[in-house]
Amino acid sequence: MRCFFFGSLMDRDVAELVLDRHIEPRLQQPGILHGYKRLLVAEESYPALAPRAGGKVTGVVVDEISDADLARMQFFESAEFAPVAREIELIGGEYVSAQTFIAREVLQYTDQPWDFGHWLRDDKTDYLALVRDWMAAYGKRETHQLEAAWSSARREQLACQQPGGSSTNNEPVEGNHE
Repeated sequence: MRCFFFGSLMDRDVAELVLDRHIEPRLQQPGILHGYKRLLVAEESYPALAPRAGGKVTGVVVDEISDADLARMQFFESAEFAPVAREIELIGGEYVSAQTFIAREVLQYTDQPWDFGHWLRDDKTDYLALVRDWMAAYGKRETHQLEAAWSSARREQLACQQPGGSSTNNEPVEGNHE
């Protein structure tokens, strides 16, 4: 199966942590999801898709996603997101069906667009640490058990990013992102 990544999973370092395997570059290609806008989730550094007439979201289509990969992604996305098949436009105008994770109604997002470059520069290092801890619990704990720890760690990171706070991990990790 195929998946369309539009947020932090576009970064190969994050995707490989979540899937617990290497992703061959030949399995990735740019794609566009029409009818949506990518917005920053409230008090987080990751995005959600919001329906928008005329909207376009660029991302990455990844082929050869297994059921086991999808299960790991569902754990990563928790109850906040659900996989849904959508038509994705590839370079050249061809459309393919791909699973993408759409926010459930309980998730609140801002009106602020999410920027991948900003995320890479300002949030990736701290985010990778959270993802590493989160995915280490895969198969051992339920996501609802991890939510409180994630929220607490995220609040600490946000406090460090405020004027007067100090974050020692504000430089992006060099990785094989495309």
